[in-house]
Amino acid sequence: MNKYNIKYEILNYDKLNERINKAINNSLNKYKIKTHEPIGYSSCGFAVQHYSIGEGDKHIIYMGGCHGNEIISVDYVTQLMTNLASGSDVFSNFDPSKFTIDFIPCQNPEGFYTTTYALNTIFNNMNEDEIKHFCKDYYLAYKEYDSYVIGLNKIIMGFCKQYNIDKSYDNLYKLFWMKFRNKLEISVNDVINFFEEFNPKSKDLIVNLWNSYFNKESIIFQNKFLSMFDKINLDCIPEKDLAHKKLKEKLQKMYQNNSFSLSTLGNFYANADGVNLNDNNEYYYNSFKKDFIKDKVVYGKLREICTIKSIPGPLGMPNYDMNKPFVLAEENEALIKFVDSLKDKEYLFMNCHSTGGLVYAYPYYDSNENVRDFKFNINTKIASIYTDKTGEVYHSFSNDAKNYEQLDLPEEMYEKERRKYIKKSSYQVMPQPKKITGIGDILRSNYKSAFTLELSFMGGNPCGPYGDDKNVYYTIRANDEALNKVLGAFKDIEYLYDATYEIIKNGDDLSGYKASIDGYDVVYEAGKTIYKPKK
Repeated sequence: MNKYNIKYEILNYDKLNERINKAINNSLNKYKIKTHEPIGYSSCGFAVQHYSIGEGDKHIIYMGGCHGNEIISVDYVTQLMTNLASGSDVFSNFDPSKFTIDFIPCQNPEGFYTTTYALNTIFNNMNEDEIKHFCKDYYLAYKEYDSYVIGLNKIIMGFCKQYNIDKSYDNLYKLFWMKFRNKLEISVNDVINFFEEFNPKSKDLIVNLWNSYFNKESIIFQNKFLSMFDKINLDCIPEKDLAHKKLKEKLQKMYQNNSFSLSTLGNFYANADGVNLNDNNEYYYNSFKKDFIKDKVVYGKLREICTIKSIPGPLGMPNYDMNKPFVLAEENEALIKFVDSLKDKEYLFMNCHSTGGLVYAYPYYDSNENVRDFKFNINTKIASIYTDKTGEVYHSFSNDAKNYEQLDLPEEMYEKERRKYIKKSSYQVMPQPKKITGIGDILRSNYKSAFTLELSFMGGNPCGPYGDDKNVYYTIRANDEALNKVLGAFKDIEYLYDATYEIIKNGDDLSGYKASIDGYDVVYEAGKTIYKPKK
């Protein structure tokens, strides 16, 4: 058996292509990697590449790079392809006659190349230890800024709840951030003065709320994590070929009016047309357009609270132009066409994103529908198998005294983060959504079993997950073992694909379902599925 191999490496354009070519041409491979025609092309002309291993009817698709700044998703998909091809460790008994594993390493090459070319400006002259140190510092700055925004938002919410003005939260939120968005320092007195305009007696409340979230008189409200990229400019984009030249031209146009700091090149979500591929669906477009029509300028959330989202930029809009009818981006059009071509064979689609340690498993549920296909139960089973296995891997990590004691994380975050590694080591399965927001919701609603994976417990796109090489190792290891477990469990769920079921309602609440499957009556109640042979 070949030795299992996981690399600590922050990919860029050259390293990505080098890794893929090395994997394809590895003479020691147990299973052949096939190169297919790209599923499509970006507007600049970059190919959305497609590879596969195996020849079975059961297709499992792994895709990374929907967001350009989510480097670890591209890293994971290519490392999975490399290890599966070699037949390493958990994949030594892979059955290529039963399964075809499809790999789309990077759906958004324009965004990925933008982010990684920018990062290369910083990392080019660093050794591995220096890169890890930079990524840790970035992670801490990222988390600190998020904590400030979350705390201030909770103060706004606390004020609204205290004075029974919950319906005014949105307006108050916008007024607050209009005033404080660009301040470099925010003090408790600044916040008191703001709220006293709405209620002169609110001082004590604001002081108590402030002290519950911040243990200092003022916070330095700087984008420290963004300022770490201050040396980046558009010279980082080489003009290797026509596609690169088009990418650079589009970015120059995007940044020419100084609506965005050039440092945002290092944390670039969108494609070069300023479209966020995850947001690029008609449901979110219609929702976003309401805010766009009302406010004209719409900003991001949390660490993007100062970055405009309503014009083509690094965060990306749901459409090319919010004044025009919705259209799918080329990259999403190609993806949906590809998945649709496998709809009679496709058993599993893993849309890999970067951070959170989460699985989005359930399709949007319309309470007016009583009878649906059985994808809910299929997704429940697969998600349970997958997340349980990730927990086993991380639990074995917690039992490893050396790794537990020597976890290479900064002291400031160690106590908070180790809970995610140790106590909450299984990926969390997100509940059924009440509305469609991302492209993942569209896929889950239209196809058999489409999941969105948030791979790393350690956050901070683009490079935060690389602040600790053990995080990279266990992220990749846990997901590889989870996939292998799912492959072995397919015989237990195949019969569900043609089943239908009826929703059991308790008023407006979904409390379970009953299903008709050949040979069985099935009831799902109180979180348990009961299979009873038909009489």
